[in-house]
Amino acid sequence: MPLKHRPSRSPGAARERSFAGLTSNNSTKIKTGGSLLLTLVGVAILTVVAVTSIMPKVAAMVEIGADRIPSTVATVRQNAFEAIAASGVRLERVPAEQISQAVGEMKLDAASQAVLMQQIKAGRVALAFVRLWDDQAEDEDVIQVASGGYSVAVSLTKMGSRIAIPLVGTPITITGQHDGGGGITAGMETSSGELFTPVIGVGQTLRIPIL
Repeated sequence: MPLKHRPSRSPGAARERSFAGLTSNNSTKIKTGGSLLLTLVGVAILTVVAVTSIMPKVAAMVEIGADRIPSTVATVRQNAFEAIAASGVRLERVPAEQISQAVGEMKLDAASQAVLMQQIKAGRVALAFVRLWDDQAEDEDVIQVASGGYSVAVSLTKMGSRIAIPLVGTPITITGQHDGGGGITAGMETSSGELFTPVIGVGQTLRIPIL
């Protein structure tokens, strides 16, 4: 049987086809890789632009400092406090059976305690409880509370602390003594609800009429 002749393939031709295929694949990969790189670069640029555009807004939110209070909220606090303070607030009076203990916790000397107890019994002075706390970040804010000739420093915490103060018919005052950062912020419990101070600075004094 005659053998059919198969045309021989030259090694050069085979290599040429192989090189051609390799070149074609690489070319595709290079094009694809280039498109991906351009896409990633574009995304990175858009991200930088977006972050840069919102930075001023973020700065405005924290411009008051460590307590991170937006300026609009600070204005609302100021207006709300002024509206409430203008009409006065009521504080919880110390029950008669707790007066001796409350006076003993006021850190007065023995003579001052005796005088205060006499004034309370005579009805010239009333004793009230007030709870104060830091309603924002607990950052070691300290205020000075004064009323009826009595004054005490209060370190503000999130948990808060209750103190007894004498009432003689004049407003109590709250003065900023130490600012842990971003202004001093305090919450105050009254008989009619919670009262929040404006953002106050060291040395600044608030007057709160007591009913």
